[in-house]
Order: sequence, then C-alpha cells, then structure tokens
Amino acid sequence: MEIEFVGSQTDCGTSKNAIRVTLDPSIAEYYNIVKNEGKLTVEKRPVTLTSASGSKEYDGEPLTNDDVIVGGTGWVDGQGATYSFTGSQKIVGSSENTFECIPNEGTNLDNYQINKTYGTLTVTDRSEKYQITLTPNSKSVTYDGTEKSVSGFEALEFQINGQTFYVSGVEASAAGTDAGEYPVKVSGQAVVIDSDGNDVTDQFTVNIDDAKLTIVGVDSDKSASNLPHTGCGRPLRDQPLRPFFIPSRTAG
Repeated sequence: MEIEFVGSQTDCGTSKNAIRVTLDPSIAEYYNIVKNEGKLTVEKRPVTLTSASGSKEYDGEPLTNDDVIVGGTGWVDGQGATYSFTGSQKIVGSSENTFECIPNEGTNLDNYQINKTYGTLTVTDRSEKYQITLTPNSKSVTYDGTEKSVSGFEALEFQINGQTFYVSGVEASAAGTDAGEYPVKVSGQAVVIDSDGNDVTDQFTVNIDDAKLTIVGVDSDKSASNLPHTGCGRPLRDQPLRPFFIPSRTAG
C-alpha cells in the first residue's frame, strides 16, 4: 500500500489535506479504504505599516513624509509593496499622514492582515512672520481747476518660497482740487490668502509705504511773451516810466 499526500494550500484559506492510496491489485479486493482527510489552513500573515510623522514652521509649502516602517511578521521574502502618500499639511495645524499600499508584482494583499498606523504631520506658527509691503499708487498731475484722484496699489500679489499669495481687504485713495500734496490714505484690514484659498494672515506682517497725489500749480506770473507789447518791441512792463506834463491854461 502506498499513501501519497496531494493536498496543498499556499494562499490564505482552507482546503482538504487530500491523500492518494494505492493498493497492489492482487489484494485490492480485500480492502475497503476509508479516507478521513484533514484540512490545510493558511492564516493571513500579520503586517503593520506605520507612516512617519513630521513637523515644521509654516513656510507656505506642503509638509509630507514618505517613510513607512514595516512591522509585524513583515512581508514574505520576495514580496512587498510600494506606498502612495496622500497625507499633506500646508497650513498651521495637524493631520494624518495617510497612504495607500500598492502590492509589488507577485504579492497578493489578500494573504496579509495589514494594519495601518498613520503618523501625524504638524505645521506650527512662524516664530518670525513673513514681511509684505504694499505700495499705494502715487500720481502727479497739473492743476486745471478740476478734482484729481489716485487709488489702488502697485501690486497685491506676492511670491515667497515659490508660492503665490494674494492680499485683499484694503483700499487706498487720495483726491484733491487745489495745488498741493495729498497723502494717500489706506483703509481696511489686510487679509493674506494662499493659492489654495486658505487664510494665512497670521503668518504675515503687512507693511504699507507712503504715497501721495501731487497737483502741480501753474505759475501765477505770466511770461513776458504773453504780456502786452509796445511798438518798440519790448514788453510793456519793461518800458521805463516817463514823466508827462499837463500844460497850464491861462485866462484870456
């Protein structure tokens, strides 16, 4: 009698531990073979995957950390995975360093009991705030008796560390009619927004330059060419004053 085990289980799951019995034909008729086959069970292999944590001061750029620590019994030799990170923290605050597990060729994730632990990504307030300077528009015009005005800023968009920021919430203007200088007045509260629409005002100090509207007066003294002329070709004001006499009249 020959007994051969043909049962096999590689992947996670359960199957019969099948056996094959071979009898010599000359005696086979004298035996009634009853097989009680056991079961082969492969349990899932426990693997723990822990993403790294990280922290930094706010700098306008997303904080990420692409490290994963593999624990538990680990991957079977020759198997494994890569990791696609979705965790990111850009503004002040904390969030989980989430990721997805992508199996390598020949790795069946159904054979593993994968337990994920996410690290924490933390962005803190800046110890020294970024400086932004707004420059209101200036203007110089010549007096003509009508009201003149100027408004707005030279720029409300700024680049820091390759990131774009926008300032809103402020207005600048000046107006005047008479000759002179009029300081541009700024009103409102500056709000700084990043390219994703996040309010990051607390990380900035917004400074404002001086600006003015200048109305240049016209010279009140007329030029000589515009004054009345006498026949001698010199302006009237340049002619010397000459005495003149009124002859007296006598009676008779």
